[in-house]
Amino acid sequence: LNSKISITGNVKGKIKDSKFKSVAYGKILLADKSFLDNGKFEIHSDSKVSKLEGIGLIGGAETKINFQKQVNNFPSLVFETSNGGKLLSALGFTQNIKSGDMKINIKFLNDEYDHYEGRIKSKKFSIINAPGIINSLSVLSFSGIGSIITGEGVFFDKGEVNLRLKNKNFHFDKLYLTSESLGITAKGILNIEKNSINMTGSVAPIKLISKILSVVPA
Repeated sequence: LNSKISITGNVKGKIKDSKFKSVAYGKILLADKSFLDNGKFEIHSDSKVSKLEGIGLIGGAETKINFQKQVNNFPSLVFETSNGGKLLSALGFTQNIKSGDMKINIKFLNDEYDHYEGRIKSKKFSIINAPGIINSLSVLSFSGIGSIITGEGVFFDKGEVNLRLKNKNFHFDKLYLTSESLGITAKGILNIEKNSINMTGSVAPIKLISKILSVVPA
């Protein structure tokens, strides 16, 4: 799969000709950093493809993982979890998301894993520690706005975003968040090192969005 990936634990399997197939229990390391703890995963490798899939803990969140690499192609990675907040925090994306069913698809664009594109989809999550967002929403006076502003942050029913990481900048587009009262769309650039964001977008009452969608085919 990659020379930086290693496993500690127990491995039981078979090697025949150019094929390797096994079941492993333990921990996956990426370089010297723990990537998946207390996991059970299946490994398959032959002359055309290498695959690792299973389930374990990432940042305390039980997560399904599917990692595979075709010969002469860069690898792809899929995460699925019922606690997207812990997963995003463990992966270094953000600590401002809490809970949420989440699926992350990533396609790497180099062998160093620092250039990739992907998509994140989530349901029933909250954005916390973001007073600027909460203050902005509270002045809009939309009907029902109070129901999504709680001590747990701003709650959303669904969220989707396309992202691309290059030179430590997250370029994101087609960001779409919906709650029972609001629909939010945005695009922009997030720089983690500088802790800065440049974003443009729009906010509208969900009732207005529903009316528009009922008239315009989409």
